[in-house]
Amino acid sequence: MESVVALEGLHALKHAVRFGAVVTDILTDDLDAAMTTADQVAPDLRALLEEQATVVPVRAFRERARGPVHTHVLAYAHPPQWRLADALPTADRPTILLDDPRNSKNLGAVVRVAAAAGAAGVLANGDVDFCDTAAVRGAAGLQWAVPCQSTPTLISDLAGYRSPLTDHRPGFTLVGLDADGTPFDPSQHTGPTMFAFGSERSGLSDEVRQACDAIVSLPMAPLVSSLNLATTVSAVLYLRMYCQDMRPSP
Repeated sequence: MESVVALEGLHALKHAVRFGAVVTDILTDDLDAAMTTADQVAPDLRALLEEQATVVPVRAFRERARGPVHTHVLAYAHPPQWRLADALPTADRPTILLDDPRNSKNLGAVVRVAAAAGAAGVLANGDVDFCDTAAVRGAAGLQWAVPCQSTPTLISDLAGYRSPLTDHRPGFTLVGLDADGTPFDPSQHTGPTMFAFGSERSGLSDEVRQACDAIVSLPMAPLVSSLNLATTVSAVLYLRMYCQDMRPSP
């Protein structure tokens, strides 16, 4: 099972399948219950469950899963195949850059909001696994919907894409989020933009900060020192989306 990704629950399976995942196995400890839930939340999965689901004992099912799976479905799929170029921002779709993220659940939550907001991709500067079981569960299987890639050399790998070299490499600006930045004004960052987010504890690394074209911050009430990573990403993406929707048509 090392070469496949675990999909715990119907929601993860639903999104993975909808965005092209190739499912290799589906296990359930209660097929009737799984079918009933699928009919309620993902009727498009019924045929797949009927064709591929294997019923296993409750104990064997629980031993496979990291935590409780109330929808009685545990599936496996081949991992998505994304390239760095797939995740680059466009004028209408920003990219999220996470600077050395440490929490798999938070990583998954960022992927989930990025997919919902129509982001171009999610990149990680560091050695993290977007297909870790906890990350996939946190993202509800949306790793197949949003290009995701992680590498310890991300900043240097992106250098060749920063300047407008060709029609296929239009360039972009890198905007970092940090408490000491100027207040975020989405109207100032409407071209191809990559937004960089550091950890709640240490913020942006010197490497990422130095690569940024601008450092901005989200305003917070007095005495409040930080926001959850996924919450910050959500606020930035939706402010950017709202700003784009409100711009007058040419």
